[in-house]
Amino acid sequence: MTAGISTNDRHWCRIQTDEPVKIGTILKAIIVGVRNNGADREALHERPAESARGREIVAWRGIDGLLQLSEARCPHQFVHLASSGTVDGCELVCTAHFWRFAANGEGSIRDASGKREQVSALIVFPTLELPTEIWGYLPDRFVVINV
Repeated sequence: MTAGISTNDRHWCRIQTDEPVKIGTILKAIIVGVRNNGADREALHERPAESARGREIVAWRGIDGLLQLSEARCPHQFVHLASSGTVDGCELVCTAHFWRFAANGEGSIRDASGKREQVSALIVFPTLELPTEIWGYLPDRFVVINV
């Protein structure tokens, strides 16, 4: 199992940001829809959805160009990463206390000599980036499906 990835029930959610996610940027992201199988399992449809209360997500892109989706708050002291975070190479860094998170969610912090110490993981989500859409595979606790 990859660090930080939940095993709860999940949904493929369509994600939106205010602007394109460029290399080295972190943006707030919102859930706008959920893709569910229809009753006949042939028809796919999207239902309106939104982030569950208190469960925000961010989209960020490392120097490798891959889009990542993760929970929005650092697990250390819940600082919002879109406003107090930066991208360093392929890692998301919380600038409040310099906790670093790899694309798979593994957390670390560097000491003065540059040695890394493991810290709590950040929840990350499988991501699918299409030419005009972003999709994330999010657990139930992050998603409210609107009827």
